[in-house]
Amino acid sequence: MRKRICYIHVGPHKTGTTSIQWFLQENSAELLKHGYFVPESETKRGAHHALAQRLAGLDVGEHRKPLVARSIAAIAETPAQAIIISSEALEGLLRNRPNTEAFFNRLCELSLEPKLILFPRNQPQWINSSYASTVTAFRRSDSFESCAIGFAQSPDARFSRWIQLAETHGAELIARPFSKETLRRGVIPEFRRSIGITSSQFRDRAVRRNEAVGPFTVSMAREYYARSEIK
Repeated sequence: MRKRICYIHVGPHKTGTTSIQWFLQENSAELLKHGYFVPESETKRGAHHALAQRLAGLDVGEHRKPLVARSIAAIAETPAQAIIISSEALEGLLRNRPNTEAFFNRLCELSLEPKLILFPRNQPQWINSSYASTVTAFRRSDSFESCAIGFAQSPDARFSRWIQLAETHGAELIARPFSKETLRRGVIPEFRRSIGITSSQFRDRAVRRNEAVGPFTVSMAREYYARSEIK
């Protein structure tokens, strides 16, 4: 059986993932006409977190099992020659060897040829954006310095691991820099090119990116979160 291509958008976080997932969800019918199948998503934004977890051998819970089962069956049955999966959760899932083995073995069983799509971002900008968003979402109250040190020690800070992972599992790695130019032009055109679509007929639905916040907002959020933890 001839293998079909499976484009796997792995993120990372804070690189336009929400915009890409909205684009895939809003244009799924048109993409199918061009030979690209986008599985059903369990989220309103179009992400495939549950599907990625199941392909990686994890239990997705009773309430998500039927949808994931339908998605996997649809992937196996679709006549489309390309499948597109988008989940930044794979950034963490593919750090775990058993999950990684299960994920690529399942793709092989489905006769899919994996192509990983990654948008590396300038690390200082990435740290700053991630820190601001987690603080203002009341998920942390430590200092920026602490966050930066933790990030530097994290496996996510080394994009080279994706090269090794792709080589180990016979996957093509398609890396597109998430730069200021990407922000200016929009990440969707860059994503379209990464999967071989040059047509401009698809709707690049505008998705409001997280607004940047200043140091005052960050400091207030940190103080509020710290006080709530004490209580």
